[in-house]
Formats: sequence, structure tokens, C-alpha cells
Amino acid sequence: MSYDHLAGRPLPEGAMTVTAAGDRRFTALVGGRALEGDAVHPLWLMIALVGHLGVPIEDVYAQVGCDMATDGPMLGEVDLELHRPLRTGTYRVLGEIVDVRRTAGRSGPFDLMRMRVRLADDEGVAATCLAVQVVPRRAA
Repeated sequence: MSYDHLAGRPLPEGAMTVTAAGDRRFTALVGGRALEGDAVHPLWLMIALVGHLGVPIEDVYAQVGCDMATDGPMLGEVDLELHRPLRTGTYRVLGEIVDVRRTAGRSGPFDLMRMRVRLADDEGVAATCLAVQVVPRRAA
């Protein structure tokens, strides 16, 4: 099945607010170190990817015919780019499906869905994440 019609498709805009208290908890959870001033842990970008798009991540997978509960999609690769330090405050979460391509490996066919997520505020884009989602497919 072709998903060419999804290439470049923007996802509904979401929002994410990072507080100092939330960052302290998150940083402790991931074993990080506290940053100076209002700077927050850069992995908040990953939290935006899975929990702060304008639609649930399950709905994104559904666009490629994937049920998260039964199909077992996986995060395959991530490229995080910080354009400047992330800070406490509210970010717009801008997502898009870059493309979807079919391939195969030892375990059979699967799709690679590339998604781009940007965190932006009044100063512009602060960080960009390019994530490759692996969507297993049953052999025909």
C-alpha cells in the first residue's frame, strides 16, 4: 500500500508547557543534572513527540493503518537538534509526517514513517526532532 499522499502532511498543532517543578522531576527521572536558570532538559523534545502533538500519537499511527496496541510499532531512529536551549514556558508543537516508505528485513515487511516535530515559541523554532517510526506489516 502506498502512503505517498501523507508525505509532507502537517499534523494539528499542539502545545506543551514546561515548568521548573516538572523539569526537576523529569531530570531526576532520567538521571540528568539540573541546568542553570530557566534552562530545561533537552529531552522534553521527545515528550512533545509522543504526548503533545495536536492529536494523540495513536491517531498518527492510524493514518498508516497501524494499531499501536496490536501491531507493535517501534521508535527506530531519532535525530534531535537544539537550535537554542529549551527553557521553562509554553511551546507550540508543530508536527508533520515527512514520508512513509515500505521496506523489508529478516522479520518481514515494515514501513518506515518519518515524522518531524518542532518546538516553537515567540522567538521561533527552538528545537527539531526527526523520528523514524518502524511499523511492522504482516507478510502477504
